[in-house]
Amino acid sequence: MKNKFSIFSSLILLIGNFSFGQDIYDKNENVDIQHYVFNLELNDSTNAIAGEAFVTVNFKEETDQFSLDLIQKSGKYGMEVSSVFEGDKESTYQYINNKLVISPEEGDSKTRTYRIKYHGIPERGLVIDTTKYGRRSFLVIIGLTLPDTGFPQLIIHMIKPQ
Repeated sequence: MKNKFSIFSSLILLIGNFSFGQDIYDKNENVDIQHYVFNLELNDSTNAIAGEAFVTVNFKEETDQFSLDLIQKSGKYGMEVSSVFEGDKESTYQYINNKLVISPEEGDSKTRTYRIKYHGIPERGLVIDTTKYGRRSFLVIIGLTLPDTGFPQLIIHMIKPQ
């Protein structure tokens, strides 16, 4: 009975998030992100990560720039971008106020893939710590974590094998 109640409660909370979430995010209607692939390198000696993201973008209309969210390095936490490529060609980009602003090349192709290399110590979304048993642990929270976004969370917890 307890499991049925937990499942029912979880469904109600999930449906509630979809029903009452407000979309207050500023959008570029000319850009439609089709697909993300993230490759993360984790290590046991530090909390720093190295990441590579592949982002496939469909341009509905020609645009001078589009932006992606990525928390900038500020003090100890945040990410630094080392390169952005459109296909095999290095792209022009700026990193302003936690937004990676990319200027697409002129061309006929409506769908393009960008490769973004970055590194740093995550401020949120990825928790790297030691368990109470002294084992290294990586907790990944995928999705928006604010309750008013309308998006569910996917949580992945990895513990380093002994």
